[in-house]
Amino acid sequence: MLPAEERHRRKCLICRHPDREEIEEEFVNWHDVWYLAKHYNISDHRSIYRHARATGLIVRRRENMRQVLDSIIERRPDRVTADSVIRAIRAYSCLTDDNRWVEPSSRVEFAVTKPAPQSQKAPPSNGANGPLRDAEGGNLIPPLGLETNVSD
Repeated sequence: MLPAEERHRRKCLICRHPDREEIEEEFVNWHDVWYLAKHYNISDHRSIYRHARATGLIVRRRENMRQVLDSIIERRPDRVTADSVIRAIRAYSCLTDDNRWVEPSSRVEFAVTKPAPQSQKAPPSNGANGPLRDAEGGNLIPPLGLETNVSD
């Protein structure tokens, strides 16, 4: 055993607690740490986190994400919002069996349609090739010889 582990076991309140196994099990299953401290008469809830980091329970807890999502989905309506339930369900659908996050595949298709061109008679032009037109047939530059009114 490493010296750090020995020191932890010697000093840790959780390691010496008679209900250590129950505390660890409830921690891994996402029970509220404040509740655990109160229920098991532990004066400082941070000692549970210190114990969890030292013994690797934090990693086991993170691997058990479905448990926390289940608790959100199953709670009474007055304790959670509809938005949080929907988000939990979405998160649940993105977790694989080994708790890896995988975004669902999505495919987006865009369809661009243009209205059919309408036949229009071109206005008479004084230019050799007629007025300059845009793609829809509108005049971009007035034909030569026509006056434009510009007011100041």
